[in-house]
Amino acid sequence: MSRSMFLKISILPTLLVCYVLVAGFTGFCPTCNSIVSSVFGSTPASFEDSSDVTPASIETTGVMHDISLPDLDGRQVSLGEFAGRPMIIEVWATWCGPCRKLRKIIKDNIDGLKKEVVLVAVSVDQKGPSVVKQYLARSPGSDDMIELMVTQQFRDIIKPFNSRNTIPKIVYVNSNGDIIEVATGVPNPSFLLAMAKNLP
Repeated sequence: MSRSMFLKISILPTLLVCYVLVAGFTGFCPTCNSIVSSVFGSTPASFEDSSDVTPASIETTGVMHDISLPDLDGRQVSLGEFAGRPMIIEVWATWCGPCRKLRKIIKDNIDGLKKEVVLVAVSVDQKGPSVVKQYLARSPGSDDMIELMVTQQFRDIIKPFNSRNTIPKIVYVNSNGDIIEVATGVPNPSFLLAMAKNLP
């Protein structure tokens, strides 16, 4: 065997390991994510479809407990009511296909999620709460989440964590009201459950 052939063969395992590490920690490859998770004992980002994750490198602020959002009847709901429990906040719209996929994942895993976190849904439907009410009336089991409408204040608060103007988004909030992460796209169910269990 020639030296160049030997080098080509010996470099393949190194490239493969590098690929698994990078793809696993970035969530690019769900299989690599599982491998990295089992080896390092952590749960790196894992998202399906062309989604991305913004790392929680920005200093957290605790501001989520300081804001109120209108519910579907116009009553103001303070997120401070949920102080002491972590929250998973879904940002969605009735017309969004990936949002419906995320809703199904949440519904399929509702017992495990509700045991760990408060589930909040924030609709960005421009036609208002009546459209959301109509959609929810056709969706059995939709009463498991606290349904609210978006405000500009909410948009401003999450923008530094994820500036992409796409939905669905998931805002992970700890029990102190700090934003831990804002992720865009449809998550792997096991990752969503792991995040719910590990939010402080």
